[in-house]
Amino acid sequence: MLILLTVMSFGLGIFVTGPIGGALAIAWFVLTIIAGIRANEGQQYRYPFSWKLVQ
Repeated sequence: MLILLTVMSFGLGIFVTGPIGGALAIAWFVLTIIAGIRANEGQQYRYPFSWKLVQ
């Protein structure tokens, strides 16, 4: 989605989408580390902002 926004703005959107993409990458990395630590402790971990589609 961020790439599409950058392309549609003829590359000028990179000044907005670049920092957003960087923040998302850091959040993904941190949440993955937290999930790994919780799994190692035997606890369940649910990612924030995830939808519970199957009950």
